[in-house]
Amino acid sequence: MVRRPPRVFLDSSVVIAGILSPRGGSAAVIDLARVNIVRLALSETIIREAHENLAKKAGREQLRALFVLAIEFKSSIARSPTDQQLRRYDGLILDVHDRHVLAGAATTRSSVLLSLDRRHFFTETLRAAKLSFTIQTPGDFLTELRASLRE
Repeated sequence: MVRRPPRVFLDSSVVIAGILSPRGGSAAVIDLARVNIVRLALSETIIREAHENLAKKAGREQLRALFVLAIEFKSSIARSPTDQQLRRYDGLILDVHDRHVLAGAATTRSSVLLSLDRRHFFTETLRAAKLSFTIQTPGDFLTELRASLRE
């Protein structure tokens, strides 16, 4: 039986880490998307956040890498969530400005949301919420993926 690659929504923290640390777990997830083992999902807001943060923290080379990534996965970049889509996540996440990440994962029908932001995305409230996707770190996702591929 052929399994469909999981659709994985990336938080901007994962995009940034993938660019800044090419040998880390975040970069590994992006590399797996390049060979169709996973399907990436992003949003315009995620790309914008990554650009703003890289512009502050990094140089031209890293901004160029983000540009290349955005072009390479252009068909995987969804429009930013609407206000109505954002409101569905009111009260679920500590930082109201992160609702777009949850809405992005849901609207792209991702099975997994990857984030490195433990403070905002790995809370009891979100663990108890009936979301259509799971939330994991890239490292935890890779460990599970590796195990599932062995089966």
